[in-house]
Amino acid sequence: MSRLLSAAALAFLLFAAGAAAQRRPTPPVPTEKRASAAALAADPAVARLLKHAQALEKKLKAHPGDKALRQKTADATYAAGHAMMVSPKLGSRVKYRGALRLFRRTLQLDPHHRRALSDKDLIVGVYKQMGRPVPR
Repeated sequence: MSRLLSAAALAFLLFAAGAAAQRRPTPPVPTEKRASAAALAADPAVARLLKHAQALEKKLKAHPGDKALRQKTADATYAAGHAMMVSPKLGSRVKYRGALRLFRRTLQLDPHHRRALSDKDLIVGVYKQMGRPVPR
């Protein structure tokens, strides 16, 4: 009889613990928008460079055939990515993912941008060396 009561009490406790675990709010998943907002808030220099690159992207959208503007946009995007990568004010998850995204955009604009290619390869190499998946 005591074994039956013990088993019933244990089953009740396990059920209650499982129900309590399901009610806990889950932490928010970091998204690109949250990461960018964190970068803007944490490091004003990175924020300034990002805003400049975004302004040039808008101009480039209006004038897609302008080669000089395309190169200027690529350089500004690279500068924002490099500043993000080396910023001591940003966390690793924010700065390396954001910088990688900006380097990839730079290479879309200028496939021969040596510094962007070098920095992108550096970040990808670190992710691979750590055995982590490379962010897309």
